[in-house]
Amino acid sequence: MHQNDTFIELSVVSYHRLSPRQISVKRFGTSGGSLGRSEKADWCLPDPERVVSGIHTLIIFENERFFIKDQSTNGLFLNRSVEPIGQENQTPLA
Repeated sequence: MHQNDTFIELSVVSYHRLSPRQISVKRFGTSGGSLGRSEKADWCLPDPERVVSGIHTLIIFENERFFIKDQSTNGLFLNRSVEPIGQENQTPLA
């Protein structure tokens, strides 16, 4: 597989604060990207209640793996965890 063919697909699994019309799936390639409520984020997730940070998380590709890095104020919780991964910490995704 060529590096250009490498991607990860993320999805929103709860619409608690999102409109069902909101884009709920996003692919990130090896250049990575950002998620947050800011329109400057690669994947903008509108959040009028401001629970999601402007840039909440980064998707990073290094050493042939994807990682997610917490950039949030309120914490990044993965897979229904009760503990956040911790600001500026990153964890592998796939």
